[in-house]
Amino acid sequence: MTGINIEIVEQAALSLGVSSRSDIIPLKRAIKMIEQPGNFLVGLARTPDRESHFNWIAPLVPTRIGMLSWEDGSISSSPLRGEICVHYSTPMESWLKQHNHPDYIVVKNEEACLKLLTNHLVKYWFTEFHLAHYLIQQQGLDNNHLIENEVIMEPHLYMASSLNTPDSVIHLWRNQLEEMRKNGLFEKTIRRYINDY
Repeated sequence: MTGINIEIVEQAALSLGVSSRSDIIPLKRAIKMIEQPGNFLVGLARTPDRESHFNWIAPLVPTRIGMLSWEDGSISSSPLRGEICVHYSTPMESWLKQHNHPDYIVVKNEEACLKLLTNHLVKYWFTEFHLAHYLIQQQGLDNNHLIENEVIMEPHLYMASSLNTPDSVIHLWRNQLEEMRKNGLFEKTIRRYINDY
């Protein structure tokens, strides 16, 4: 499995001499799994409602989250399924609920939102901008058609652990990640994924 945050943490693990394996699983299940020693959440947005529930080990990648549209000159003959597409159980879905937005659909993964957007079945994809650009590249689509309409949140994505993680473990990872940041390894990793970061 690859991705900016995962690759950064895997490099840190290698430097620390720690074996690592990454899995993408639903957040609710992941929260239960990090109660087991040696398990961490990678790429978790640090939001006010989550603040007291985790040990925030270190920031990984700064993000911009907001509304994206797709303009390629084509028009769908099918009716819109909703104004906005959002991945379930994310800060973006929470934001829409908190603001009582009247017209959005919730899907199981970001790729589903991308498909709906590029087929003009939704007006906007509410997601993290760098992730969107990366997924578009992976699909072989033209990023020039992606329009960044509005930035709504700018959180950092973090490496996080359960509240019962020993301080010694937290400091070990935090120091290694900070050293990598100072040495420019974060920026090099990010640029391999996103050319205009």
